[in-house]
Amino acid sequence: MYVHIIKDDEGEAMAKIGRWKSDAARAAYMAAYESLKELWPVETRALDVPTTYGPTRVYRSGVGSATPMILLHPLGGNGLCWYPIIEQLTRDRVVYTLDTIGAPGLSEQTEPITAATDYGIWLDDVLAGLRLDKAHVLGYSEGAWRGAMAGVHGSARVASLTLVEPGAGLVKPTLGFLLKVMRYGMRPTDKNMRKASEWLTPGLEVSAQELACAKTSLGYRTRTPWPQPLKDEELQAIKAPTLVIFGAESVVTELEKARERVAAHVRRSEFEVFPGIGHGVLYQSPHREKVLARVDAFVRQHDAETSAAASGR
Repeated sequence: MYVHIIKDDEGEAMAKIGRWKSDAARAAYMAAYESLKELWPVETRALDVPTTYGPTRVYRSGVGSATPMILLHPLGGNGLCWYPIIEQLTRDRVVYTLDTIGAPGLSEQTEPITAATDYGIWLDDVLAGLRLDKAHVLGYSEGAWRGAMAGVHGSARVASLTLVEPGAGLVKPTLGFLLKVMRYGMRPTDKNMRKASEWLTPGLEVSAQELACAKTSLGYRTRTPWPQPLKDEELQAIKAPTLVIFGAESVVTELEKARERVAAHVRRSEFEVFPGIGHGVLYQSPHREKVLARVDAFVRQHDAETSAAASGR
């Protein structure tokens, strides 16, 4: 399913580029965005990287010689939403967190994104702009779907893929799931948004700053494809080592169907399900430490592969 494009008097091309509904909507979001910066626990540097689709805001955090990591945020998030886990991820490596192009944030879309594979091109552009020969890519929820596109695109710069709760990227959501999402989205009051969070990520307390960002992000008109399950041939095109993570109580997909598709089509894949937790698998204590340890072990394994390949040039 794709977002329906409506032409306006700015022309067809502009109609395919995301923009704010009004100056007031943009101002409200930017105020919430600034408040989220207060929660960021490590020193960081903001960069704007040119890409085919427009300049992308990137935050560079951490130091260390291990292979760098790229983080792709979920729907309603931005490059600052990783504040609960960024310290653990930056212990011995540089981590880059991105504001997705064509979504609310400080990236500025200048060209239409009309196909899912455009995200693979975009991410490859970001890696090239950062002068990274290799990087691990971790995407969460909608960000996992975008991360998978880097694998489908065949970027040689991707050292590994970690896809956390990719949901619609593997299996079409159920009608019941979609109806519930629509019900909460039709009336985005604070109360309804907290109810949606409690349903989607039970046991995870969302900060007031994150709630404000999610709510004000609705003032942005996206003009990009919605996540769709990858076709069999797209999954087969992924060459990078891939770790797929779900919470056992996740409501976003049918886990066994997702597991079967990954096992059947992603040649270098691992599939991990963590019991007692839902969609908030990356953030919810006390499970978070186990999940991050699993991610760390996976990327360290492929740090070694990347180093061996570089030394063999």
